[in-house]
Amino acid sequence: MPIRTIAKLLIASGYEVTFVSGSPHQKMIEGIGCTYIPLEGYGDWTEADLGSRWPERKFLPPGPQQLSFDIEECFVKSIPSQFEASQKAMEML
Repeated sequence: MPIRTIAKLLIASGYEVTFVSGSPHQKMIEGIGCTYIPLEGYGDWTEADLGSRWPERKFLPPGPQQLSFDIEECFVKSIPSQFEASQKAMEML
């Protein structure tokens, strides 16, 4: 994750770095000295969860149908969780 290198450089330069991310990344984020704000609920997923979280996805043909499913299920429906976590981060900062 190139973002880790950037975060480490920012911290070494005296900046406070905050990440809003899914729970699988918490240890890594806190391990490099960053503040971690969790995504909760529907938005707490990673690409490793695609098959288990949305098993019906594997029955869709690659291309427009799968892309449409991904946009709706993975991204659009995650927006409320992302917004909530962003609001927590803004309040904290």
